[in-house]
Amino acid sequence: MDAGGDAADGQSASPDGASSCEAMCAPAVPAGWSGPYAFYEVAGSPPLPLPSCDAGAYGNHIDDGFEGLDAGPSQCSCACGPVADASCGPPGASFFSDPRCTQSCLPAPQTIATTCTRLDIDTCGGGAHFTLEGGAPSGTCVPEASTTLPPPVLGENARVCGLPASPTAAGCVGGGVCVPSPLGGALCVAQGGTWTCPAGYPAAHMYYTSYSDTRSCTACACGLPTGIACSATLSLFGNANCTGGYGPSSAPAACGGVGVRSAMTTATTATGGNCAPSGGQPAGGVTPTAGRTVCCTE
Repeated sequence: MDAGGDAADGQSASPDGASSCEAMCAPAVPAGWSGPYAFYEVAGSPPLPLPSCDAGAYGNHIDDGFEGLDAGPSQCSCACGPVADASCGPPGASFFSDPRCTQSCLPAPQTIATTCTRLDIDTCGGGAHFTLEGGAPSGTCVPEASTTLPPPVLGENARVCGLPASPTAAGCVGGGVCVPSPLGGALCVAQGGTWTCPAGYPAAHMYYTSYSDTRSCTACACGLPTGIACSATLSLFGNANCTGGYGPSSAPAACGGVGVRSAMTTATTATGGNCAPSGGQPAGGVTPTAGRTVCCTE
């Protein structure tokens, strides 16, 4: 953006119209402000080159900055890998007094260990029946997360060029200062921070020389796995000390087991399952820093 205008054409006069300044008369620099400066802005994608301070009378390169900053939020992904270390606890037996396993017996459900397990069926009668259920599943999932930070896009690049020596009021009346034309730039004063523009330099620009990027993603985590199917193989025995074998069985299993007095688990298998992810949300942002107010004649 070319912020120049009539104040940069070399024809401006002091406030009362009388001037012997061979360059141009500009409003005096207010207390607390610095300048006058030649101020240039360029836009585009990518931005066009900024004019060189060396090209004109304002040969002192003060600094560069930018107006406008567009930085998208963090791009976050959060997922859970397959269930790792999936396992199942020992299967369990629930006891019933009828051959259809509808009438529960007093013994609480009993887990069948990998060593000989005497079944607690004494209070259920000699003809106790039971069902077999798979054991309790366990396992974990590893979070799979990624974070991408879109590069910030600057709106307009800005450059401030200063005079090699302080201007004088020679040839200007009414308190103005005699300065060269900024050659296509705007004639401005500047002050660090955010300020209201003073009289004589009413056109405000706010530009920055740096920015702080705190964008990130919240931590990605995985919940406990669900949907793991547990199965087991067992050996059943007619005696309480795991003798008199009936042969192998499996869990889960429907109603059965008349005459069985002991059992042991020989293997467990865990299949399937998944974990629900949580987190992985955009956080933080991009904030311009080291701001400077530039106020121009127009």
